[in-house]
Amino acid sequence: AVIYLFTTKLTPSALLTTSQTQWRVGLALLISIGILSCSWDAQQSTAWSKIHNQSTVAIAQQINAVPRPLIVSDAETGDLLALSHNLESKVQLLIQPHCYTCSLSRPAQNLTLPPDIPTGYDVFLYHPRPPATWLQDLAAQPGYTAKALIREGDADALWQLTPRS
Repeated sequence: AVIYLFTTKLTPSALLTTSQTQWRVGLALLISIGILSCSWDAQQSTAWSKIHNQSTVAIAQQINAVPRPLIVSDAETGDLLALSHNLESKVQLLIQPHCYTCSLSRPAQNLTLPPDIPTGYDVFLYHPRPPATWLQDLAAQPGYTAKALIREGDADALWQLTPRS
């Protein structure tokens, strides 16, 4: 509708009228505001239009703050890519990818929940999507205690596993 309005008002004629000049200035102003808005939004780490993964920067800061971080995750690839953009090179990843959008199920023999975690790391669980018994199984393991650190929406986005003493 906006394009049609400007097209009808800016249709070329033999004489350039004051009205056409005003419409050209209005079009230039509209385009300029659009460019400024896009450049401002692109500079923001999170904005209203980037509601998904809005806590990614806070999660990355929490992970980057420890000396030997290890992220254990079965999150979607897009979530992992968004997080990895903000992580330092010292961060190690233990990923068990799973397709949450397709109807394929993961074979039970390949699923290790909770995963085998190497020792000597500060371990974080990023966007875990476990079955109902997963946290109970993790709590029953003698090595670690799970603590939720950051909540995103209605789920915990980051957990830290600390060794039991």
